[in-house]
Amino acid sequence: MQVASRLVLTVCFISVLSACGVIRDRSDDYREVSEGKSLVVPEWYQDDTIRPLYPVPKIDNQVKPTGDFELPLPPDRTAEILDSQFALEEVDGQIWLLINDTPGRTWPMIEKFLVSKGASALFDNAELGLIQSMPLEQGANSGLWLAQIGAADQIDSAAFTILLFKVSQGVKRNSSEVQVRVLGREGALGKLLPWPGETSSLEPEKNVLASLKDFMELNKDSKSFSLLANKIGGPSKVTLVSEGDAEAFIKLDLEYDRAWNVMSRSLRESGIFIVDQDRSAGIFYLYHKDEDSTDCPWYRWSCDDELKREYNHRVILDRSQEYIKVHVDRGERSMSRPDRLKLLTLLFEHVA
Repeated sequence: MQVASRLVLTVCFISVLSACGVIRDRSDDYREVSEGKSLVVPEWYQDDTIRPLYPVPKIDNQVKPTGDFELPLPPDRTAEILDSQFALEEVDGQIWLLINDTPGRTWPMIEKFLVSKGASALFDNAELGLIQSMPLEQGANSGLWLAQIGAADQIDSAAFTILLFKVSQGVKRNSSEVQVRVLGREGALGKLLPWPGETSSLEPEKNVLASLKDFMELNKDSKSFSLLANKIGGPSKVTLVSEGDAEAFIKLDLEYDRAWNVMSRSLRESGIFIVDQDRSAGIFYLYHKDEDSTDCPWYRWSCDDELKREYNHRVILDRSQEYIKVHVDRGERSMSRPDRLKLLTLLFEHVA
């Protein structure tokens, strides 16, 4: 009772002080703040990478237009994201479902997907990113679905069939990827199975992930979220490394075949023309024209098609480390460090 009384008296005392002006009103202090110093970009860094998303152009014309005008609506940037929100990627006998959403959103969707097929999750471990289904033969409708995905033909000698899903952090920021193994087992299951690195039934796995992709597209507005699964991931798989005077590069913590596919897709998305490529040597030969490029003389209205016959940049995937090291050069031609960093940053923006 005494504590409550003291609390009430304290609140009343603060209110009186505020009313009397003892506690100064600071809501207008922002008007007196002095302007800070301008941001200084290091000379070695390309300053045009620091720019507003929607810059306002400078207009010298001071004549004001007459009449009524209506500002156009901004373009719908979400349409492009939704079109590529789910995609299947197959590389060297492995297949992934790439999802443009966090593992915390992906995890509960897999559990709902199993329920929609007449099955359920028997074991799971969010720390390992693994979800193991019940035996599909024991479900009400999952046995029929087992035949539809083609697993019954490949695992006909097993007593029952299970699905083992693996959710991991995606290559791009705030994305995830899912793999699945269709496994045949004898006897009772009393624990979560370890993740097998190699696949033995690629076609059924592809069918399961395609079915999961369709389910997630139909239910993409679901608000389910898993806090435990959102911790899946660890360090980023893609990093732009630039330290001191050392040559900048992109670090890819991926297998070589997948890193090659990721860089190939990044080059296409960034609009850079691939003149030639040597997968075994890890080299992309590119034609890339900077905004201030003078490759075309003024009297030639367009010479891009002719120039694209010869490369003017190379992107090299170095496999000598434990990771894939991606760097840029112009072969025998000179290329300044800011120019190399500019092109490397452009690639990084489309990779990550």
